[in-house]
Amino acid sequence: MIYLLRYYNIKGELIEISINKIEDWISHQKNKNELADFIYNRFYYRYIKPFEYVSDKKIKIKNTNKLINEYSLLYKNGFSIMANCCLLIEAIETFQRGWKNSNFKSEIAFLKFFSRDKNFTDFSTNDMSTLFYKKIRCGILHQGEITDGWKITRSEDKPILNIKKKELNATKFLETLKKSIEDYKTELKKAEWEDEIWRNAKIKIKSLIKQSKRNEN
Repeated sequence: MIYLLRYYNIKGELIEISINKIEDWISHQKNKNELADFIYNRFYYRYIKPFEYVSDKKIKIKNTNKLINEYSLLYKNGFSIMANCCLLIEAIETFQRGWKNSNFKSEIAFLKFFSRDKNFTDFSTNDMSTLFYKKIRCGILHQGEITDGWKITRSEDKPILNIKKKELNATKFLETLKKSIEDYKTELKKAEWEDEIWRNAKIKIKSLIKQSKRNEN
């Protein structure tokens, strides 16, 4: 059995969505809501949930006496958050555009995403989408660092983006990206089966199925 999604829910139950089940949903044009949930959960559990964990233990920071969640202080990292966000943006756009993959389309995927998504309006002006792709995405994924003086922060009191200071808030970026995939799920559930949003999503899903079967063999 080949699965396109496996995760444990809060009750400790293993949730598995097989290729057979997804093919049945698509071929019979039913369970549209379940298929939308599958897309959302595939994004959420792979790219966002790992950074939402909150440990019970808190650690006091010396000199400030401020108590910080242990996981956030010792294990969470803005660079790894942004690396996941960049992977997720590219994945989202392949579903939105009906691309089987994003080979040779990475830059346009980011340009399209920021120009389309209403949650990221700050990134759609001042050539910010291009700057993000070149300085943030390519820097992190190819060199393990951001370039041209840009900085990543997780400070609660700083905005998601400060162009003047070349500063990006990874925590707020992640929260906003979660809202984006929630919106996408809602749009899928409201849309008709033959609407463009579903036609494109089905192209991508069928490509995932084909690739997974090829990998199994």
